[in-house]
Amino acid sequence: MIFIERSSFFDSIDGDRRYRAEDWAGYFRSFIGNGVFPLPSNGLQVIAGIGTQAIVRAGQGFINGYFYTNTEELTLDLPIAHGVLNRVDRVVVRWDLMDRNIRIQVNSGVPASNPVPIPLQRDADAYELCIADIRVGNGVTQITQASITDQRWNTELCGVVAGVVQQIDPSFITAQFSQFFNEMRPRIEEDYIVWVHNIETMYAQYRTLVENGFAQWEQDIDNFFGLIQQNVIGQFNTFVNFLNAVRGDSQTAFESFITWLNGFRSQGEQDFNTWFDSIRGILDEDAAGQIVLLIEELQSFIPTHKVGVISHGLNAYPQCTLHRLERGAGIGGAGEGGAGGAHLVTVPAEFELGGKETVTVYTTTPYARMTEIHQIHENMYALVDPDRQVEQRSLFLIMR
Repeated sequence: MIFIERSSFFDSIDGDRRYRAEDWAGYFRSFIGNGVFPLPSNGLQVIAGIGTQAIVRAGQGFINGYFYTNTEELTLDLPIAHGVLNRVDRVVVRWDLMDRNIRIQVNSGVPASNPVPIPLQRDADAYELCIADIRVGNGVTQITQASITDQRWNTELCGVVAGVVQQIDPSFITAQFSQFFNEMRPRIEEDYIVWVHNIETMYAQYRTLVENGFAQWEQDIDNFFGLIQQNVIGQFNTFVNFLNAVRGDSQTAFESFITWLNGFRSQGEQDFNTWFDSIRGILDEDAAGQIVLLIEELQSFIPTHKVGVISHGLNAYPQCTLHRLERGAGIGGAGEGGAGGAHLVTVPAEFELGGKETVTVYTTTPYARMTEIHQIHENMYALVDPDRQVEQRSLFLIMR
């Protein structure tokens, strides 16, 4: 018998009102939609467990008029990860009419380079709500919370039980927001373009000001140092000109002096020879010979013999004198010359300074063999005859 009209639920009299589970399910399905209950907010939430385990927190759900509850945390073991490929496992709340129960289970995905989850089964025999998708990377041994995508609020996959007849459907809100966004997007893009243009313009102006300011500062610095350079170069040139003038005057004066000295020497020699020739006739042979000997003796006292070059460490132009030690009575032992007393006698000498480092010593014929040099201290040197068999006396060079 087919009933076109049906009603429920009334008391049964003699068994005339019998109701089945599907009647009650149809009743509840008429005003309670499928999904998870929103309170608590973490009801049936999937979180990472130890290793490759996932944990489903306590919570409640509703599928096709049938109620489901999980009173405490439920641990799920995921299959071992593939060694090369990735996969996506799907955690579902499954209503199974054949088994007459609702259970949570893991639908393991197919390993692939770009894996996708297995579609939900929703037919007369079974109906599944996806509460989470878990991405299992190749070779992983630990599931992290970042690998879990919560799908409880996804109305296509699960949804939330929110009221009579159906669950909350945000599609109209989404459509309204999308329409508003699509209307505002051109204006936002236009405002953004204007904003970017203004920023670029201000930046270009700022950059121009900075570059111009730097260029002016650089020019001012160049001008300043240019003036300093001109002043320094001018003063240096003036100083060089002064030195050149002094040098020129000194050179001229020195050359004039040398010229005069040479002229004086030549004139003196000429005058002496003229005088000597004039008296030669009136001198006897012995007197003339004696005069010649005296002249030769005088010439022996002209410092023409170079005895050595002394390298000193004074770093200066020293004043030099050459001396010999003359003994007298009162000191000294046998065979040393005079007995007792001594004093320094200046020896004729000329000194040629080689800058601040060397001194070349010239002396007369009697001391020409004194070529061996010994330093006594930094200001005194001894000059001796290298032939120790020849009787000799030391000369002493003193620098001040």
